Amino acid sequence: MPIYFQKIPDNNFDAEGDFYVKDSKGCNMTMGFLCLAAFITIVFIDRFNIDDLSIYQFLYLSIIPGIYLLKRAMKNKIIITINKKGFYYFDKLLTDWNNFIDAFVTQDDENRRVPYDVTDRFILVMRYGKIGHMGYFITKILMTAVMDKSEEEIIAAIKFYYQQKEPGEIITNIADETLQRTTKLLPGSPENEQTN
Repeated sequence: MPIYFQKIPDNNFDAEGDFYVKDSKGCNMTMGFLCLAAFITIVFIDRFNIDDLSIYQFLYLSIIPGIYLLKRAMKNKIIITINKKGFYYFDKLLTDWNNFIDAFVTQDDENRRVPYDVTDRFILVMRYGKIGHMGYFITKILMTAVMDKSEEEIIAAIKFYYQQKEPGEIITNIADETLQRTTKLLPGSPENEQTN
């Protein structure tokens, strides 16, 4: 079921600039410091006492995710880049706007961890063609809680930058024969879908 969002104004975007979706520095730092706090607390209470083993001593392991999350916060890695050239995922061009078909955000009901999992698992579904390939490709990107932009902003950025491309540009970059074949397959059956 598609999810509908509020309107994000176009003046939030720069036609000549890039729209970045990064790891949330604040979220990673908060979780990292909480893990380190758990480690320091157990060291203070337990003082590495190996005579009386307890389940609380598993908190010593919290140093590992703590360091990982703090390093991740410092890197502030770019996950998605959207600009007038196309859509990039981890610095790799996923599709340019000439081959872009559509994108939407929906719930990922198929890949729930357990049947009674009621948490939100939003995914960004991208459909796009590739020169020399019939049909279209689908990429599903999980919208994690540590992204610093919302689903609404990402969809609005895709719409904004897609509108910046020159009209008719797709005809100049894709052979007419390939374009006709691809167009015929778009509304077709599931066997024409290729999933990355």
